[in-house]
Amino acid sequence: MDYNNDSLLDIFLFETDQLIEQLEGSMLTSEKENDYSAEFVDEVFRIMHTIKGSAAMMMYESISLLAHSMEDLFYYVRGNSNCNINHSRLTDLILEGIDFIKLETDKIKQGVSADGNSSVLISNIQSYLISLKEDSNKVDTKITNQNDNSNSMNTQSKEKTYTYRITLSFDEGCEMENIRAYGIVHHLNPLVSELYYYPEEILDDDTTAMKIRNDGFLMCLRTEMEPDEIAVYIESVSFKKSSEIHILDTSVLSRYWSELLYDMKAEELRNEEYLNTEAIKEEAEELEKRVEIAEILDETELAETEKAKTEKAEKEKNIVLDTINESVKLTAKTSTATATTSTIKEATKEPVRENSNGNTQSLISVNVGKLDKLMDLVGEMVIAEAMVIENSDLKGLELNSFHKAARQLSKITDEIQDMVMSIRMVPLAATFHKMQRIVRDMCKKLNKKVNLNVIGEETEVDKSIIEHISDPLMHLVRNALDHGIEMPEDRIVKGKNPAGTIMLEAKNAGSDVLVIIKDDGKGLSRENLLRKAREKNLLTKAAEEYSDKEVFGLITLPGFSTKDEISEFSGRGVGMDVVTKNIEMVGGSISIESAAGNGTTITLKIPLTLAIIDGMNIKVKNSYYTLPTIGIREFFRPDMKDIIIDPEGNDMIMLRGNCYPIVKLYEYFKVSGGYRKYEEGIMIMIEHDDKVIGIFADELLGQQQVVVKAMPEYIRRLKRIKGLAGCTLLGDGNISLILDVSWLINI
Repeated sequence: MDYNNDSLLDIFLFETDQLIEQLEGSMLTSEKENDYSAEFVDEVFRIMHTIKGSAAMMMYESISLLAHSMEDLFYYVRGNSNCNINHSRLTDLILEGIDFIKLETDKIKQGVSADGNSSVLISNIQSYLISLKEDSNKVDTKITNQNDNSNSMNTQSKEKTYTYRITLSFDEGCEMENIRAYGIVHHLNPLVSELYYYPEEILDDDTTAMKIRNDGFLMCLRTEMEPDEIAVYIESVSFKKSSEIHILDTSVLSRYWSELLYDMKAEELRNEEYLNTEAIKEEAEELEKRVEIAEILDETELAETEKAKTEKAEKEKNIVLDTINESVKLTAKTSTATATTSTIKEATKEPVRENSNGNTQSLISVNVGKLDKLMDLVGEMVIAEAMVIENSDLKGLELNSFHKAARQLSKITDEIQDMVMSIRMVPLAATFHKMQRIVRDMCKKLNKKVNLNVIGEETEVDKSIIEHISDPLMHLVRNALDHGIEMPEDRIVKGKNPAGTIMLEAKNAGSDVLVIIKDDGKGLSRENLLRKAREKNLLTKAAEEYSDKEVFGLITLPGFSTKDEISEFSGRGVGMDVVTKNIEMVGGSISIESAAGNGTTITLKIPLTLAIIDGMNIKVKNSYYTLPTIGIREFFRPDMKDIIIDPEGNDMIMLRGNCYPIVKLYEYFKVSGGYRKYEEGIMIMIEHDDKVIGIFADELLGQQQVVVKAMPEYIRRLKRIKGLAGCTLLGDGNISLILDVSWLINI
């Protein structure tokens, strides 16, 4: 990877993702308030203008045209604040557009062609824009869109048709005039029986935008639309500077257009002829001046040469003029009498980049790959520091200066590590805000009313963690809305507010982050869960032996579902299983609390980062292991009198009146040698997810920051050893295996 230059494509994707997320959040907020403020409309207009320009520059025509139509819609809303807006309908249209752009950018990220067709969305947006203008002007118009002719057309077809010649010019600086012209043609096409326009190649010719900018856009069309109807339509065109509408008295529009097209092209060629003639005249005048100067200087030979050049230039001028005249005649004979809407092949290449920050920048966007590489380098630096400071060659030596320098190095290394970690930290706000869209869409489909409250969205976690919790969080919110929140009429019967509440909360807890999903729905029924588990043969002991926490934990088992019917959102028993696996994958845990009739609370406990952890190194014979220090409660040398045997023959340790299971590492990992007697080794009491176990090892080596590295692929493929979360390199060069406490504590 080249870390010096980010591609223009990466910048486009990053910018578009940021703008789309911002737009989606703003749309949902404004829909709730049932009002579009001037600041909001300006923000949407700016976002769509930026996406339109950058997509056009990157040649993604479907995104550019869609953004252009959305921009036109909000351009009208901005200029007509009193128009009657259906906020729900408008939000639906914009969210459909957002989904389309997201889908296209996802294709681009995956290296797939962005081949989506946005014409239907554009047509729907334009139809809604026309309806807004009709309502505001109180005009009973019969203009329809391509997909819904029957709803707005007059049931009695008209016999009389009109022929119009229309000339349009656009506001200065509106940009992309050719795309705007195409939008007009695209929408008029189903409403007319004949349609011709000039320039003909609206998008295929790079010079078309400049032609329309300078000379305007000309159309001739035959339609049943009354003069007042066509006037309303032309008046509704966004960024229109001026327009002229003439009713033509002609029965054969194609012949009229052919003659008009000939006149226009002949005029263009005459202008070109004039320009060429003027250029040749200037060259000839320059040559004549040089001849005169040569004659004055009595340079006869030079003068004759210049005269010859003048005569040659005159001949070339005559040849050019003859060629131009022939071209005019040929164009008149071969010009087509039919012009139809052209297929878009290439979006405009004109980039739109705005920088309102002046010459100073307080924030920059950085490629994630660079941060990953920087994190890897910092990890290697931590390992190298440990290898230097803990070098066995230094044992027993009095090196005061060395130790002073080593402490300074450790201080700087820690600061660099903290800074790199802080750079990788990402607030949960973006992930939380995505849930707003899920709640909104599901409420419309399920006919439920739910308010989503977000607390602690500024809480930060490592970017790698964010990627793993986004899907689980989505599953939990969907489950809460589908399973937990009752229908409004049922909530009223129970004395509840008809609108349910789902709360998302994030907060720090030491080196972990707690993400809490709480709803005020019907909660979980212990009896119902046990019945479902019994039906699916998921119970491993008598029902009465299960605690409430264990019963609620049954919903995380594969294949378990509380739904009797499979729906679009749930009922297949895979959601909570996915949640559990994803959370455990990042070293986290999930706990569930519920009360029948009073809702459910699900807490996700996830680490801040996975890259570098504080670890306690232990040893069994010649094998090294590392435990995360965050879960260690205490360590001591056990006494045989505290060891008891449970009915199944497993060792347990009695500690302050409580019994805890013991995991003997030499036995679990089949390490030959090592201490077998408890009095000779060390016992480490470690806690995870409210459970405590004792881990028995030979020796405690000490605490150290370790860089977590994945197990090599060949080991993972050949030896699927459970209970290991990765490996690390110690300061003395030995490899230490990082223990997966969440696995060991449940074996």
